[in-house]
Amino acid sequence: MIRVNGKKLHGEIASIPSKSYAHRAIIAAALSDKPAKIIFNGTSDDIEVTINCLRELGSEITRPEPGYIVVNPIVKRTETPVVDVWESGSTFRFLLPVASSIYEKCSFIGRGRLPNRPIIDLINVMKNAGVSFDSDKLPFTTSGRLHAGRYTLPGDVSSQYVSGLLLSSPLHSFSSDIVLESELESKPYVDMTIEVLTEFGIEVEQGENSYHIESQKYLATDYKVEGDWSNAAFFLAAGAFGEGITITGLNINSVQGDRQIIDVLKSFNINIYLTEDKVVVMNSEIRASEVDLKEIPDTLPILAVIAASSKIRCFQIL
Repeated sequence: MIRVNGKKLHGEIASIPSKSYAHRAIIAAALSDKPAKIIFNGTSDDIEVTINCLRELGSEITRPEPGYIVVNPIVKRTETPVVDVWESGSTFRFLLPVASSIYEKCSFIGRGRLPNRPIIDLINVMKNAGVSFDSDKLPFTTSGRLHAGRYTLPGDVSSQYVSGLLLSSPLHSFSSDIVLESELESKPYVDMTIEVLTEFGIEVEQGENSYHIESQKYLATDYKVEGDWSNAAFFLAAGAFGEGITITGLNINSVQGDRQIIDVLKSFNINIYLTEDKVVVMNSEIRASEVDLKEIPDTLPILAVIAASSKIRCFQIL
């Protein structure tokens, strides 16, 4: 039996590094012209999968000491790489176009339920751009290099397809266009990709539901991974019930979608104070609010707790 005793939370906690930014930065570093340092404390299974996959593709990645890794540019290997993405959907969808832009042939394997998760829209785009697959789901081997062109996708597909094509497009000899047939869902994640690309010297021209990328070189830079707003949302919400909680390491101007948690909590009458590198949440009288979670669905569990604790019981989460 486990007994949990309630207590009001208080104190200061450092935010964990954003896994979404770390994926993108490590891949961009591996595609760069020189070694780059990626600075972040802690790691995760998915980040380690991305690191190991990039090593398989020919990047030497070391961790000289805690707090950062050094990523060397990919040196193309003579043998066919076998890229084991385990259960990381982000790693898989980002590296499939990237690996196919570098290697004439590449094998991909995965674990758990990942082989059953949809990927056909991205596969079809890549087939139209010179890549053939011996299966439409993992495991499979690709043949043929992905070439530049016009990539057309539905707007309601995974934003990770778009990010994967954005990461790979600068590697081609000619320009590419990613064209969405409708408004993109989860756009903040693509904004994150473009932000990282910009840090590594890549320019992306944005249009209405489209992205234009010229052939370019990734330029190495030392990159510090910002804090994760999705994880911080739970501690920020807990502050409304506690005696003051401070979260450090968050980028107040982040393009992460879950940065909206600040405005959402304020709409519940929760007291929040922002400084350059800290967010402080104080005990508050929670009032009902109406919230649209279209762009921040991951915050639903903790916001449901907030809504259920409001002094006025009439609320709506869209």
